[in-house]
Amino acid sequence: MTYKMLHSMFKNSIHINNLRAAGYGEADFPIEVKPVYMPISENEWTFSTSDRYKELEGRVVSIRPDTGDVLGYHSKNYKITEHKPVIESIRSAVERASVDATNVREKITVAHRGARMIYQLELPEHVIKTPDGDTATLSFLGVNSFDGSFPLLLSVGARQWACHNMQTFTDDALAVYKSRHTKGLDIEQGSRIISRGMEVLEKEAELWHYWAKQKVTDHRKVIADMLGIETDLDGTRTVVNTKSTMYNYILSKYCLHYAKSMGTNYWALYNAITDWCTHAPSKGDKGNVLLMRKKKVSKMLNMFPKSRAA
Repeated sequence: MTYKMLHSMFKNSIHINNLRAAGYGEADFPIEVKPVYMPISENEWTFSTSDRYKELEGRVVSIRPDTGDVLGYHSKNYKITEHKPVIESIRSAVERASVDATNVREKITVAHRGARMIYQLELPEHVIKTPDGDTATLSFLGVNSFDGSFPLLLSVGARQWACHNMQTFTDDALAVYKSRHTKGLDIEQGSRIISRGMEVLEKEAELWHYWAKQKVTDHRKVIADMLGIETDLDGTRTVVNTKSTMYNYILSKYCLHYAKSMGTNYWALYNAITDWCTHAPSKGDKGNVLLMRKKKVSKMLNMFPKSRAA
Protein backbone atom coordinates (compact mmCIF):
# COMPACT_ATOMS: atom_id res chain seq x y z
CA MET A 1 0.00 0.00 0.00
CA THR A 2 1.43 3.36 -1.04
CA TYR A 3 1.91 6.39 1.19
CA LYS A 4 -0.74 8.25 -0.87
CA MET A 5 -3.30 5.50 -0.21
CA LEU A 6 -2.46 5.41 3.51
CA HIS A 7 -2.75 9.19 3.74
CA SER A 8 -6.13 9.07 1.95
CA MET A 9 -7.42 6.38 4.33
CA PHE A 10 -6.26 8.38 7.37
CA LYS A 11 -8.04 11.53 6.19
CA ASN A 12 -11.16 9.56 5.24
CA SER A 13 -11.24 7.89 8.66
CA ILE A 14 -11.53 11.29 10.32
CA HIS A 15 -14.54 12.26 8.19
CA ILE A 16 -16.25 8.86 8.41
CA ASN A 17 -15.71 8.68 12.17
CA ASN A 18 -17.57 11.97 12.45
CA LEU A 19 -20.55 10.23 10.81
CA ARG A 20 -20.18 7.27 13.16
CA ALA A 21 -20.17 9.62 16.14
CA ALA A 22 -23.55 10.92 15.00
CA GLY A 23 -24.87 7.34 15.14
CA TYR A 24 -27.43 5.59 12.95
CA GLY A 25 -30.53 7.68 13.56
CA GLU A 26 -33.82 5.77 13.55
CA ALA A 27 -32.04 2.74 12.05
CA ASP A 28 -30.39 2.04 15.41
CA PHE A 29 -32.51 -0.69 16.96
CA PRO A 30 -32.15 -4.44 17.61
CA ILE A 31 -34.02 -7.12 15.68
CA GLU A 32 -34.83 -10.68 16.69
CA VAL A 33 -36.09 -13.70 14.77
CA LYS A 34 -38.70 -15.78 16.62
CA PRO A 35 -40.60 -18.96 15.77
CA VAL A 36 -44.33 -18.70 15.12
CA TYR A 37 -46.81 -20.66 17.25
CA MET A 38 -50.46 -21.36 16.60
CA PRO A 39 -53.15 -22.71 18.90
CA ILE A 40 -53.94 -26.37 18.50
CA SER A 41 -57.68 -25.71 18.68
CA GLU A 42 -57.97 -22.34 16.93
CA ASN A 43 -56.50 -20.83 13.78
CA GLU A 44 -54.82 -17.89 15.51
CA TRP A 45 -51.07 -17.19 15.57
CA THR A 46 -49.07 -16.11 18.59
CA PHE A 47 -45.42 -15.74 19.57
CA SER A 48 -45.56 -17.32 23.03
CA THR A 49 -45.50 -21.00 23.96
CA SER A 50 -47.70 -23.18 26.16
CA ASP A 51 -49.15 -26.68 26.10
CA ARG A 52 -52.01 -25.41 23.96
CA TYR A 53 -49.76 -24.22 21.12
CA LYS A 54 -47.61 -25.86 18.48
CA GLU A 55 -44.81 -24.36 16.41
CA LEU A 56 -45.64 -23.52 12.82
CA GLU A 57 -42.89 -25.33 10.96
CA GLY A 58 -40.80 -23.49 8.40
CA ARG A 59 -41.96 -19.99 9.40
CA VAL A 60 -40.42 -17.28 11.58
CA VAL A 61 -41.08 -13.61 12.34
CA SER A 62 -38.75 -10.64 12.77
CA ILE A 63 -39.57 -8.56 15.84
CA ARG A 64 -38.32 -5.28 17.31
CA PRO A 65 -37.81 -6.09 20.99
CA ASP A 66 -37.67 -2.38 21.88
CA THR A 67 -41.21 -1.72 20.58
CA GLY A 68 -42.71 -5.19 20.19
CA ASP A 69 -43.55 -4.49 16.55
CA VAL A 70 -43.64 -7.45 14.16
CA LEU A 71 -41.78 -6.33 11.03
CA GLY A 72 -42.09 -9.38 8.79
CA TYR A 73 -43.00 -13.05 8.32
CA HIS A 74 -40.36 -15.25 6.72
CA SER A 75 -39.23 -18.74 5.85
CA LYS A 76 -36.92 -20.46 8.33
CA ASN A 77 -34.00 -19.78 5.96
CA TYR A 78 -34.35 -16.04 6.40
CA LYS A 79 -31.13 -14.39 7.59
CA ILE A 80 -31.33 -11.12 9.46
CA THR A 81 -29.22 -8.23 8.25
CA GLU A 82 -29.81 -5.28 10.54
CA HIS A 83 -29.83 -1.79 9.10
CA LYS A 84 -26.63 -0.72 10.85
CA PRO A 85 -24.29 -3.14 8.99
CA VAL A 86 -25.71 -1.88 5.67
CA ILE A 87 -24.90 1.70 6.64
CA GLU A 88 -21.51 0.70 8.00
CA SER A 89 -20.59 -1.26 4.85
CA ILE A 90 -20.86 1.93 2.77
CA ARG A 91 -19.08 4.04 5.36
CA SER A 92 -16.24 1.51 5.60
CA ALA A 93 -15.92 1.16 1.82
CA VAL A 94 -15.64 4.94 1.43
CA GLU A 95 -13.18 5.06 4.31
CA ARG A 96 -10.86 2.54 2.60
CA ALA A 97 -11.33 3.72 -0.99
CA SER A 98 -9.09 6.10 -2.90
CA VAL A 99 -11.63 8.91 -2.70
CA ASP A 100 -11.83 12.26 -0.94
CA ALA A 101 -14.40 12.10 1.88
CA THR A 102 -14.09 15.79 2.76
CA ASN A 103 -17.54 17.29 3.44
CA VAL A 104 -19.15 13.85 3.16
CA ARG A 105 -22.86 13.90 3.96
CA GLU A 106 -25.44 11.21 4.58
CA LYS A 107 -29.19 10.74 5.02
CA ILE A 108 -30.88 7.85 6.82
CA THR A 109 -34.58 7.26 6.13
CA VAL A 110 -36.57 4.63 8.04
CA ALA A 111 -40.21 3.74 7.38
CA HIS A 112 -42.91 1.19 8.26
CA ARG A 113 -42.00 1.08 11.98
CA GLY A 114 -38.41 0.26 11.02
CA ALA A 115 -39.12 -2.48 8.48
CA ARG A 116 -37.59 -0.48 5.61
CA MET A 117 -34.47 1.66 5.43
CA ILE A 118 -32.78 3.78 2.76
CA TYR A 119 -29.30 5.17 3.32
CA GLN A 120 -27.73 7.81 1.06
CA LEU A 121 -24.11 9.03 1.20
CA GLU A 122 -22.64 11.70 -1.07
CA LEU A 123 -19.05 12.81 -1.75
CA PRO A 124 -19.19 16.49 -2.78
CA GLU A 125 -15.49 16.50 -3.67
CA HIS A 126 -16.07 13.96 -6.46
CA VAL A 127 -17.91 15.66 -9.31
CA ILE A 128 -17.94 15.38 -13.08
CA LYS A 129 -19.23 17.70 -15.76
CA THR A 130 -22.46 16.70 -17.48
CA PRO A 131 -23.12 17.45 -21.19
CA ASP A 132 -25.18 20.53 -20.30
CA GLY A 133 -22.43 22.04 -18.13
CA ASP A 134 -23.95 20.98 -14.80
CA THR A 135 -22.12 18.82 -12.26
CA ALA A 136 -22.97 15.37 -10.90
CA THR A 137 -21.76 14.22 -7.50
CA LEU A 138 -20.70 10.69 -6.64
CA SER A 139 -23.27 9.09 -4.32
CA PHE A 140 -24.03 5.72 -2.77
CA LEU A 141 -27.31 4.07 -1.86
CA GLY A 142 -27.97 1.35 0.70
CA VAL A 143 -31.38 -0.33 1.03
CA ASN A 144 -32.60 -2.93 3.49
CA SER A 145 -35.94 -4.36 4.61
CA PHE A 146 -37.38 -6.85 7.08
CA ASP A 147 -40.80 -7.18 5.43
CA GLY A 148 -39.73 -8.64 2.07
CA SER A 149 -40.57 -5.44 0.17
CA PHE A 150 -37.13 -5.41 -1.46
CA PRO A 151 -33.79 -7.24 -1.21
CA LEU A 152 -30.69 -5.87 0.43
CA LEU A 153 -29.05 -3.50 -2.06
CA LEU A 154 -25.90 -1.38 -2.28
CA SER A 155 -25.48 0.82 -5.35
CA VAL A 156 -23.40 3.58 -6.87
CA GLY A 157 -25.09 6.62 -8.35
CA ALA A 158 -24.86 10.37 -8.83
CA ARG A 159 -26.84 13.50 -8.00
CA GLN A 160 -27.09 16.23 -10.60
CA TRP A 161 -27.15 19.51 -8.73
CA ALA A 162 -28.98 21.97 -10.99
CA CYS A 163 -32.13 19.81 -10.97
CA HIS A 164 -31.31 17.61 -7.93
CA ASN A 165 -32.09 14.51 -9.98
CA MET A 166 -30.79 11.19 -8.67
CA GLN A 167 -29.13 9.68 -11.73
CA THR A 168 -29.68 5.97 -12.36
CA PHE A 169 -26.76 4.08 -13.85
CA THR A 170 -27.12 1.60 -16.68
CA ASP A 171 -24.48 -0.99 -15.75
CA ASP A 172 -25.84 -3.05 -12.86
CA ALA A 173 -22.85 -5.38 -12.97
CA LEU A 174 -20.59 -2.49 -12.02
CA ALA A 175 -22.87 -0.32 -9.96
CA VAL A 176 -25.14 -2.58 -7.90
CA TYR A 177 -24.82 -5.28 -5.25
CA LYS A 178 -28.00 -7.20 -4.41
CA SER A 179 -28.61 -10.05 -1.98
CA ARG A 180 -31.67 -11.96 -0.86
CA HIS A 181 -32.13 -12.24 2.87
CA THR A 182 -31.72 -16.01 2.62
CA LYS A 183 -28.04 -15.36 1.80
CA GLY A 184 -27.23 -12.43 4.04
CA LEU A 185 -24.84 -9.53 3.41
CA ASP A 186 -21.44 -10.14 1.84
CA ILE A 187 -19.71 -7.04 3.20
CA GLU A 188 -16.53 -7.54 1.19
CA GLN A 189 -18.27 -8.02 -2.15
CA GLY A 190 -20.49 -5.02 -1.57
CA SER A 191 -17.52 -2.91 -0.52
CA ARG A 192 -15.56 -3.83 -3.66
CA ILE A 193 -18.40 -2.60 -5.85
CA ILE A 194 -18.73 0.61 -3.85
CA SER A 195 -14.97 1.19 -4.01
CA ARG A 196 -15.22 1.28 -7.82
CA GLY A 197 -17.68 4.15 -7.60
CA MET A 198 -15.58 6.79 -9.33
CA GLU A 199 -14.74 4.38 -12.17
CA VAL A 200 -18.45 3.69 -12.63
CA LEU A 201 -19.28 7.40 -12.57
CA GLU A 202 -16.70 8.17 -15.25
CA LYS A 203 -18.02 5.37 -17.49
CA GLU A 204 -21.55 6.69 -17.15
CA ALA A 205 -20.39 10.22 -17.93
CA GLU A 206 -19.03 8.97 -21.26
CA LEU A 207 -22.46 7.54 -22.02
CA TRP A 208 -24.21 10.78 -21.03
CA HIS A 209 -22.07 12.73 -23.50
CA TYR A 210 -22.87 10.15 -26.18
CA TRP A 211 -26.62 10.52 -25.50
CA ALA A 212 -26.30 14.29 -25.88
CA LYS A 213 -25.30 13.69 -29.52
CA GLN A 214 -28.17 11.25 -30.27
CA LYS A 215 -31.33 12.94 -31.56
CA VAL A 216 -34.80 11.89 -30.39
CA THR A 217 -36.78 11.93 -33.63
CA ASP A 218 -40.28 11.17 -32.26
CA HIS A 219 -40.35 11.78 -28.52
CA ARG A 220 -43.98 10.71 -28.05
CA LYS A 221 -43.38 7.31 -29.62
CA VAL A 222 -40.01 6.82 -27.92
CA ILE A 223 -41.43 7.46 -24.45
CA ALA A 224 -44.55 5.38 -25.13
CA ASP A 225 -42.49 2.45 -26.44
CA MET A 226 -40.29 2.52 -23.35
CA LEU A 227 -43.39 2.30 -21.15
CA GLY A 228 -45.09 -0.35 -23.26
CA ILE A 229 -47.91 2.01 -24.29
CA GLU A 230 -49.54 1.52 -27.70
CA THR A 231 -49.41 4.37 -30.24
CA ASP A 232 -51.32 5.31 -33.40
CA LEU A 233 -50.47 7.43 -36.41
CA ASP A 234 -52.50 10.45 -37.51
CA GLY A 235 -50.82 11.12 -40.80
CA THR A 236 -47.19 11.61 -39.78
CA ARG A 237 -47.97 12.51 -36.17
CA THR A 238 -47.81 9.95 -33.38
CA VAL A 239 -50.94 9.82 -31.22
CA VAL A 240 -50.76 8.41 -27.70
CA ASN A 241 -54.06 7.78 -25.92
CA THR A 242 -53.18 7.07 -22.33
CA LYS A 243 -53.97 8.23 -18.82
CA SER A 244 -50.54 7.14 -17.58
CA THR A 245 -49.33 9.80 -15.15
CA MET A 246 -45.76 8.58 -15.68
CA TYR A 247 -45.98 9.09 -19.45
CA ASN A 248 -47.57 12.52 -19.12
CA TYR A 249 -45.06 13.66 -16.50
CA ILE A 250 -42.02 12.61 -18.55
CA LEU A 251 -43.49 14.05 -21.76
CA SER A 252 -44.22 17.37 -20.07
CA LYS A 253 -40.78 17.65 -18.47
CA TYR A 254 -39.04 16.72 -21.71
CA CYS A 255 -40.98 19.15 -23.92
CA LEU A 256 -41.32 22.11 -21.59
CA HIS A 257 -38.00 22.01 -19.78
CA TYR A 258 -35.17 19.66 -20.72
CA ALA A 259 -35.47 19.64 -24.52
CA LYS A 260 -35.57 23.44 -24.49
CA SER A 261 -32.40 23.79 -22.43
CA MET A 262 -30.45 20.71 -23.58
CA GLY A 263 -31.78 20.01 -27.07
CA THR A 264 -33.97 17.25 -28.50
CA ASN A 265 -31.62 14.42 -27.58
CA TYR A 266 -31.44 11.38 -25.33
CA TRP A 267 -29.57 13.28 -22.61
CA ALA A 268 -32.58 15.59 -22.26
CA LEU A 269 -34.91 12.57 -22.25
CA TYR A 270 -32.74 10.87 -19.63
CA ASN A 271 -33.08 13.92 -17.39
CA ALA A 272 -36.85 13.98 -17.86
CA ILE A 273 -37.00 10.33 -16.80
CA THR A 274 -34.78 10.79 -13.73
CA ASP A 275 -36.82 13.90 -12.86
CA TRP A 276 -39.89 11.65 -12.70
CA CYS A 277 -37.98 9.14 -10.57
CA THR A 278 -36.82 11.81 -8.11
CA HIS A 279 -39.54 14.46 -7.99
CA ALA A 280 -42.92 13.25 -9.32
CA PRO A 281 -45.68 13.27 -6.68
CA SER A 282 -46.35 9.91 -5.10
CA LYS A 283 -48.50 8.14 -2.56
CA GLY A 284 -47.22 5.79 0.11
CA ASP A 285 -43.77 5.23 1.56
CA LYS A 286 -41.20 7.44 -0.22
CA GLY A 287 -38.38 4.93 0.12
CA ASN A 288 -40.35 2.11 -1.44
CA VAL A 289 -41.62 4.40 -4.20
CA LEU A 290 -38.05 5.50 -5.05
CA LEU A 291 -36.87 1.89 -5.35
CA MET A 292 -39.77 0.85 -7.55
CA ARG A 293 -39.20 3.88 -9.76
CA LYS A 294 -35.47 3.17 -10.09
CA LYS A 295 -36.33 -0.32 -11.33
CA LYS A 296 -38.63 1.15 -13.99
CA VAL A 297 -35.99 3.69 -15.02
CA SER A 298 -33.36 0.95 -15.39
CA LYS A 299 -35.65 -0.94 -17.77
CA MET A 300 -36.25 2.21 -19.81
CA LEU A 301 -32.51 2.87 -20.08
CA ASN A 302 -32.05 -0.55 -21.66
CA MET A 303 -33.83 0.91 -24.70
CA PHE A 304 -31.46 3.90 -24.96
CA PRO A 305 -28.71 4.02 -27.63
CA LYS A 306 -25.54 2.18 -26.59
CA SER A 307 -22.11 3.62 -27.23
CA ARG A 308 -20.17 0.64 -25.96
CA ALA A 309 -20.32 -3.07 -26.76
CA ALA A 310 -22.96 -5.02 -24.87
